Amino acid sequence: MFPLFHKAYPNGDYRGAVSIGLKFNIPGFFATHLFMAAAYGQLGKPDAAGKELRDLLRVRPRIAVWVREGLRMYHDRELVEHYIDGLRKAELQITSEQSRRLPSPQPRQNSKTL
Repeated sequence: MFPLFHKAYPNGDYRGAVSIGLKFNIPGFFATHLFMAAAYGQLGKPDAAGKELRDLLRVRPRIAVWVREGLRMYHDRELVEHYIDGLRKAELQITSEQSRRLPSPQPRQNSKTL
């Protein structure tokens, strides 16, 4: 299903993308919410986009920090920016600085001393 979504969305067929996305039936999977939020954002449907964003932020609270870099692992730069545009229209607050790189891992502190 995702390949069909990724075919419709970049061609501006946001209604088609939403129609395909509604068939995903993968509740709680962050990518479903991310792509649906972007499509609803492009369609100017704030209520539907907002619901998808809330669900997305529930499962990936720091998505705005790493979304661009994360999407670049799977999609070309142009499509990534198209998704970012839809997510911004859905009102996800993404700044260029936040989305430049993945967050650095925090060192683990071991409470045991050897």
